[in-house]
Parts: sequence; structure tokens; C-alpha cells
Amino acid sequence: MPELTTFNWMIICLGFSCVTGIAVFFLKNLFTNHEKHNDDISDIQKEFATRNELNNATATLRGENKNIVEKLDNQEHEIHLIKQTYATKDDVKEIRAELRDETKALSADVAEIKKNCLTKDDFYRRMVDFERKQEKIYDFLLEQNGGGKNG
Repeated sequence: MPELTTFNWMIICLGFSCVTGIAVFFLKNLFTNHEKHNDDISDIQKEFATRNELNNATATLRGENKNIVEKLDNQEHEIHLIKQTYATKDDVKEIRAELRDETKALSADVAEIKKNCLTKDDFYRRMVDFERKQEKIYDFLLEQNGGGKNG
């Protein structure tokens, strides 16, 4: 076996130090990565749902979807009713034109009634005049027959 000189011991020590340094470096990286992965796993556990939570949320969403579907069905029914009773702008314009024409005709009829008919007050005045004339005729007839008022 060759002799171990000081130089050879320094090379062996240097080699052992390098190997130890490299091993420590990799071990440090391994533990650092291990801690980082533990932090990531705990973050994932905090942020993501468990299977039970997912199943509960799914059941809740299914119930909400049923409610939404029922509401949509009701709205479709209401839309159908609206379509049945819906009047377009043109329909409304036609109805307005018809109403305007009918109103004009009624206004003309009212004007004709005012022109050709008596008011209630005029009727009463005419009746009073008629009664006075009737009394005069009655008095005249009585005088003619010889009865008179004084008589």
C-alpha cells in the first residue's frame, strides 16, 4: 500500500469534505422540499372540499336546479298567457283609431241631441206654460158656458 503523506491526507480530507458537503446540500434540499410540499398539502386541504362536502353541495345544487326549472316552467306559462293577450303597437294604433272614430260619432250624436231635444228645465217651463194655457182655455170654456168663476 502506498504511503499516506500529508498531501494524500489533505486530498482524502478534501474529498471527504466535498462528499459530505454535497450530501448535506442534497439533504437540506430534500428537507426544504419536504417542508414546502407539506405546506402545499395543508393549503390544498384547507382550500379544497372533502367528498362529503362535495356530495352535500351537489345535492343542494340539484335542489336549487329543480327550483330554477320550476320557476322557468312558470315563466314559460306566464309568457304563453302574455302572448295570448298581447297587443302589438299596430293593434293598439288600430284600436285608438277606432275609439277616436267612435268618439267623434258620439260627439256628433250629442251635438245633434243638444240641437234637437229639450233640456229638463225647458221641458218644465213648457209644461208650466202649457198648464197656464190650459187653465185659460178652461176658464174661457167656463165663461162661454155661462159658469165663470164669479158665477
